Amino acid sequence: MELHDLIEKYRGASRAPSSCDCLTLLLHYLDDEKHIEQIKGRYKTQRGAFRTIPKLTGYASIGEYLETHCERIQPLFCRDGDIVVGGGHMAVIASGHIFGVGKDIDGFEEFGFKPLEVTALNKGEHIIYRKKR
Repeated sequence: MELHDLIEKYRGASRAPSSCDCLTLLLHYLDDEKHIEQIKGRYKTQRGAFRTIPKLTGYASIGEYLETHCERIQPLFCRDGDIVVGGGHMAVIASGHIFGVGKDIDGFEEFGFKPLEVTALNKGEHIIYRKKR
């Protein structure tokens, strides 16, 4: 799925585990329709999402899955369309922002933008991947 289409699909959507969350965002972005269907209803927590990928795909971790489908890049070279993984979350860089699940003013979790802080990405807590074309 193209970045613009991905954002249109998810922007403002409320987080719903295993049907509308950072893992489904990632799978849609990587056009992995097979696994999108397989994960529905399989987990209720972030931890469950990270455990689901090995069970369904045969990859040892989400990192190994991404290493196969993407190219790992240095944070200082990140650009629109790159995938950010860290702290139990996954998001996509878009228009100089991070697009992913965040809490709104009332504490509800929904998809939206937050400022991209490249210096924070460079501390080694995040891994950046670029989608292979």
